[in-house]
Amino acid sequence: MGALKPDDVSYQSISAWLKSHPGEAKSVMEQNARYVFMRPLGYLPSDEGAPGALGVPLTAERSVAVDRSAIPRGRASLHHHDRPDHRRRDGSSGHRPGYWRGHPWAGPGGYIL
Repeated sequence: MGALKPDDVSYQSISAWLKSHPGEAKSVMEQNARYVFMRPLGYLPSDEGAPGALGVPLTAERSVAVDRSAIPRGRASLHHHDRPDHRRRDGSSGHRPGYWRGHPWAGPGGYIL
């Protein structure tokens, strides 16, 4: 499309372009199914994560992003992981309980931790 120069692309420049071109904004955003809507939050206390889709602070290495069409908000889940740094004392990998509260991630069963 070429509306912005590669060296000038930032949250601010994209946001400004979308606001100044309302007739084109929707079609531009619909070209990418994984377009993420973000907004500046300002200061966050060091013990509080950014808010997820439910308005609850996200927790590092616990909150996941999933596809909303496959997993409804608030659904409980059990995540199997096989990270060596998260193994139990007996050496086995583990499971972690969690629930959906992040942004969408494409595909049934797909999530980002």
